[in-house]
Amino acid sequence: MDTSELISMDQNDNSIFVPWAHKEYFPVVPLLVAPAGRIVMIGGFANSIRMLHLLKPTDYLIVFIFGAEYNQDLHNTKKICQTFGLDISRIWIMCNDLTQKEIASSEGFNAVFCSANCLLDENVYKITGSEKKYDAVFNGRLVPLKRVNLASKVSNLLVIPGHRHEVTTYDSPPEGSVVIDKFLNDTEVSDYLNLCKVGLILSEVEGANLASSEYLLCGLPVVSTPSVGGRDVFFDSYNSIISPPNADDVVKGVQELVHRLDTGEINPHEVRNAQIKRIHEHRKRLYDLLDVIFQKMRYRDSGERFFKEKFYNKILHSHESRFETLQSVLTAVPQPQRHHPGGVIPRH
Repeated sequence: MDTSELISMDQNDNSIFVPWAHKEYFPVVPLLVAPAGRIVMIGGFANSIRMLHLLKPTDYLIVFIFGAEYNQDLHNTKKICQTFGLDISRIWIMCNDLTQKEIASSEGFNAVFCSANCLLDENVYKITGSEKKYDAVFNGRLVPLKRVNLASKVSNLLVIPGHRHEVTTYDSPPEGSVVIDKFLNDTEVSDYLNLCKVGLILSEVEGANLASSEYLLCGLPVVSTPSVGGRDVFFDSYNSIISPPNADDVVKGVQELVHRLDTGEINPHEVRNAQIKRIHEHRKRLYDLLDVIFQKMRYRDSGERFFKEKFYNKILHSHESRFETLQSVLTAVPQPQRHHPGGVIPRH
């Protein structure tokens, strides 16, 4: 097969093969490498293209789809699987909404309605009780798809632009806004969110959108525009306002939510607790899937216990991994785990 129509696959090229991704961004996490088999979690096939040649047809793959822009890519995923000799029956697509689940199922994949927001750690994003200094916050890259211009009429605005991706086109932050012009770790992001009353998410097509859940976990209600990709599965009339995509309506939404907060109609702790409950519902679907895979592998362990031991915040968004490290893990000969509570179920 001519793979050029899929994506460049030159393994000697040190750059990543999708235009918006950081060159050190490899969303591949080997969850289990054992004699019983391997379970690998992937943040989308396109982003993980440099690692796919290290996978085996016998691997079990859990694939999170982060953006709605990947809906179309699901139609090409079969070609990618065929190119790398992957077994589609051993691949589960974790979908951010039911539309994505329908598309993945129609392509013959195992599909689970499990939002990537379940990979956020609610112990990192929390309510600190800090005094509010800003009416609203925009937490996102200043790129066209994020539509920061729709916040142009919001006064007392904090902007956290982030510096996690290499892009060529930046939008200017709204005039008069306060911009945090440095890289923040996740705890620092949480601290800044706690200085704000309302969170803004203004893109039209994006995906799970972890920033929206970061807001909710910190007790911030959200002004969002209508969107495609799955972030809206966590919104309701209590924790959000869906605003028409124009600056006048966005600022009206901010003012309305600020008023509800100030009058006690919205309780930040209720916003947070409801979001934790929803995240746990989606995370349980991941635990249940691991239980299914363990049974297929005849590997004795609990999916919940296993994942909680492995879990860290944004496990598939880590920028600490390097190609060489992941390569060494995926090419190593698995050794029996003598002291691990799990193990292969003896065959009788």
